[in-house]
Amino acid sequence: MAVDRTQADPDLARARMEARNAEAEMRRLERAADRARGQAAKLAAERQAAAAAIAASEAEISAADAQLRQAERLVAWQRQQLAERQAPVASLVAGIATMGRTPPILGIADDASLKEFVRVRALLDTTLPVIRERTAALSGSWRKAAGHRRQHARRAKI
Repeated sequence: MAVDRTQADPDLARARMEARNAEAEMRRLERAADRARGQAAKLAAERQAAAAAIAASEAEISAADAQLRQAERLVAWQRQQLAERQAPVASLVAGIATMGRTPPILGIADDASLKEFVRVRALLDTTLPVIRERTAALSGSWRKAAGHRRQHARRAKI
C-alpha cells in the first residue's frame, strides 16, 4: 500500500497559497497604515494589518497541520511495511527460543526435537540472507525518513 499523497498535497498546497496570500495582504495593509494621515485611519489600517497577520498565522498553521497529516500517513505506512517484513523473523526467533529451552541431550534423544532443530536450521539458512538484505533496506528507509524529519524540523524553525 502506497501513501496517498494526492489528497495531502492539494491541502498542503492550498494552505501554503493561503499563507502567501495572507502575508501579501498583511504587507499591503501595513504599507497603507504607514501612509495613513489621520490617527483614526492609521488605527483602522493597523487593526486591518493585525487581522491579516492573524489570518497569515492561521494559514501557516493549516499548512503545518496538512504536512503533519502527510507525515503521519507515511509513518503509518512504514510501520505496516516493517510489520510485514518482521513476520518471518518473528517465526525464526520463536523457533530459536523453542530450541533454546530444550536441553541439548534431549534434543538428540527426542526425534521431534531433532526434526525441530533441522527445521529451524533450514529456516535460518534460507532466512538469514533475506534478513540481512531487508535490514539494509530498512536502514536506508529509516535514514531517509530521518533526513525528512530533520528537513521538516529545519523548515519549522524558519
